[in-house]
Amino acid sequence: MPRIPIATLLASLTMSAGLAACGLLYQAHTEVRTSHMLKRLRTGESTLDVHNDWGEPDIRTYFSAHSQTWSYAERPNTNDVTASLLYTAPKAGDKGRFLDLKFEDGRLSSWAEADHMMPEKEGSGFSYGVGGVPPLSGPNY
Repeated sequence: MPRIPIATLLASLTMSAGLAACGLLYQAHTEVRTSHMLKRLRTGESTLDVHNDWGEPDIRTYFSAHSQTWSYAERPNTNDVTASLLYTAPKAGDKGRFLDLKFEDGRLSSWAEADHMMPEKEGSGFSYGVGGVPPLSGPNY
């Protein structure tokens, strides 16, 4: 039976622990973020203020031109143990606990915790942005 050098074994264990730590830290981050959100959100905040304070939501749902819900992950990947331990971003089909923020006419009207399944991503799967600058298109350009 071949012997595994101790350095190789230690490196392998360190990498495994590091990967597991990434997933656990991500889970902790999302839970802490939603905990802070529950304490600091105020009815009437604009979508811009919420976005600036808490970042891009994991799911956006548009009901009409005046009504939308933003969902921030609290415990994503609840049905995927590997994804929970080894960090992976929530992907289509993953179930999780989210904080839903409801906006009416661009203002925060209410929020509540809810369970969701991540929808299929729209678009090509790759995108990038620069400093929040809108794309150079549309009737005003």
